[in-house]
Amino acid sequence: MKNSLKTNSPTNHFIMKDSKVFYYTIGILIIFLSWLIGAYITNDSFILPTMSETFLRLFNLLKQSNTYLSIFNTVGVLLILLVIAFIIAMTLALLSIKSSIFKQVITPLLALLKIVPLPALIILLLTHQTRTNVSITLTSFMVIPLMYDILYGHLLSINQDIIDDVKLLSNFNGHILIHVYLPLISIGITTAFLQAFGLGLKVKVMTEFVANAPKTIGYQLVFAASSYAMDLVFAWSLILIIIVIITDLIINLILKKYQLNQ
Repeated sequence: MKNSLKTNSPTNHFIMKDSKVFYYTIGILIIFLSWLIGAYITNDSFILPTMSETFLRLFNLLKQSNTYLSIFNTVGVLLILLVIAFIIAMTLALLSIKSSIFKQVITPLLALLKIVPLPALIILLLTHQTRTNVSITLTSFMVIPLMYDILYGHLLSINQDIIDDVKLLSNFNGHILIHVYLPLISIGITTAFLQAFGLGLKVKVMTEFVANAPKTIGYQLVFAASSYAMDLVFAWSLILIIIVIITDLIINLILKKYQLNQ
C-alpha cells in the first residue's frame, strides 16, 4: 500500500514529467549537434547548409507575406480537409458498426485507397483535375481510411453495457452522438486527428511539389530545388516541423482540458 502511494504521489509525477522533458531536450540537442558536425565536415552549403544560413533564410521567409499565403494554402486547407474527412470517416464508422453488410462493402474500397501507388494516383488525377485540386483529392484519399480505421476501432471498443443503457433511454440521434459516443472515444478522435494531420501534411506537400500547385509550400520547395538553394529547403522544412509541433501541442492541450472537465 505504501509503495502504491509513493508511486502515485504528486512529487513522483513531477519528477517523471521533468525527466521526460530532460530526455526530450537531450534528443533535440543531439539533432542540432549532428547538424553542426555534418555541416562542418561537408563544408558545402549545397550539400548541407549551416544552421546560421538556414535560420537567416527562415527569418527572411517570415517577413514575407507570400510565406503566410503558402502556409494557409497548404496547412489551412489541410485543417479544413481534416474536419470534412472526420465527418465522412465517422459516418462510415457508425454505419459499419450498425451494419456488418455495409462494413464488408466499404472495407475493400477503403483498402484500395491505401494500397494504390501514389504516383499512379497523381498521374490519373492530373489528367482530370487542376494542379491545386490534385493535392486536395489525394490527401483526402489518404486520411479518410486512416481516420476510419482509428474511429471504427474505438467505437467497437465502447462497453456494450453503456450502449444497451443508451438504447433503453433513447434511439440513436445527434444528441446521443455528441454527448455520449464522442466523449467516450475522445482519445481515439485525438489520435485520428494527430495521425491524419502528420500523414496529410506529408502527402499534401509531396503532391503540391509533384503537381506544381501554385502558392503552396510544395511549390516553394520546387522553387528552392530548381534554384539549388538548400538553405531555403531546410528553412521550409523547419516551418513544417514547427507547424506539426504546435498542432500536436494544441490538440493535446485541448484533450487534457477536456479530461479535467470530465
